[in-house]
Amino acid sequence: MSNVIEKLKSDTDTRRQQAMAEYRELVRTVAADKVPKGTPDATLEAVGKTIEDLDRDAAAQQERARWQAMLRDDIPRSRDEAKRLAAEIAAAEAALERAVADAEEAIRALATDAAKHGAIAQREIEIRGRLVRSCRNAELVAAHAELAGRVADAEAEVKAARRSVDFWRGPAEGLHPSSMRDPEELAARQRHAEGKLTEARAKLSAAEGELARLVEGLNRIADAMLWD
Repeated sequence: MSNVIEKLKSDTDTRRQQAMAEYRELVRTVAADKVPKGTPDATLEAVGKTIEDLDRDAAAQQERARWQAMLRDDIPRSRDEAKRLAAEIAAAEAALERAVADAEEAIRALATDAAKHGAIAQREIEIRGRLVRSCRNAELVAAHAELAGRVADAEAEVKAARRSVDFWRGPAEGLHPSSMRDPEELAARQRHAEGKLTEARAKLSAAEGELARLVEGLNRIADAMLWD
């Protein structure tokens, strides 16, 4: 009898395993959105499952399938892409470092040259003065000295004219001593100041024009003295 029981047990285990295999295949079919062949009732009954169980197991299988796809395809592809991009970044960073180093070296060289030439350029006024003072052309020297004196006089006239403009500007704009109260006297004083301010401004304009003309002439003589 024991042999019969063992055989029955073995047959039962075999049928149970076959039923579970069929159920797993059924789950994969449903998870793949395919319609199973025939009705699944016998398979479900054999493994003690319901349609709701099948729905949950199929959903779980779909999720596993997504994970498996990621593990099989997406992750290796992304890992390779990340390595490739990291290599490109490293190469770009190295190139950037070399470019920065080259640029810094070029800037240092340019700065050195700029400083050298800047120092030379800053000596323009000094060199021009030396050449003017050392000019041996007596005619140019005399003309320069005469015109330099006239420039100095013109500069003094300009300063005097500016002082006159500043002096008359306040009264012309209605600024009077607080002791003055007579409206007629104030009006007369303001008209007088306005006239004087107009005259002062005209003199200043003429003096500035004359100064500019003389300075231009003086510069022309100085330029000639540089090369004579």
